Amino acid sequence: MKKHIIKIAFTIIWTILGLWISLPVDNGREIGDIWMEGGDLLVKTSEPTFDFGFFAIFMIPVAVLWIWSLFSNESKDTPVKRKSRMF
Repeated sequence: MKKHIIKIAFTIIWTILGLWISLPVDNGREIGDIWMEGGDLLVKTSEPTFDFGFFAIFMIPVAVLWIWSLFSNESKDTPVKRKSRMF
């Protein structure tokens, strides 16, 4: 049971971290704004978009963790406790 709680906590933390990294940052400028930065003239031509490909690659360790736990034999190695029939 403890291993499942650790896997669930890891999944939640990793997902939040992945979303935080891959969500686009809005700098408060609107489309068509022109500004100078480092000697270059920049123009905002579109809104930033969510990069689903990076997020999917970032989530591969979580998928491997859950697939590994699905096919592993963790419960077969533990001894089964049986009740004694003696009074």
